[in-house]
Amino acid sequence: MDPRVKTPMDGLRQQFALSQRLPRRSGGFELLEQVRNLRKERPEDEGLATLEGTAEEPRPWAKQHPPALVPWSARIAAVYQLLQSTDAAPTPQAVSARRNC
Repeated sequence: MDPRVKTPMDGLRQQFALSQRLPRRSGGFELLEQVRNLRKERPEDEGLATLEGTAEEPRPWAKQHPPALVPWSARIAAVYQLLQSTDAAPTPQAVSARRNC
């Protein structure tokens, strides 16, 4: 372990455990890539377009959309980055964000 890291071992264990409990990122990205390839083959398929989704944040007044892969993958990547970007125990906000994935 890097001697410059002053975080207690319990904090690092919590960080590792939370990161490991995130949905498998690689599987989600592979699925998203498969959907995108299918959309190239069938551009008129609205079901595939809905499943893929968009990276745009929905407006609060907009109607609810079904879950989609792009925003889901982006949330998981952001939480993973949040957890792994520092050698510190996760904040309560990071723990909460992980629960919402």
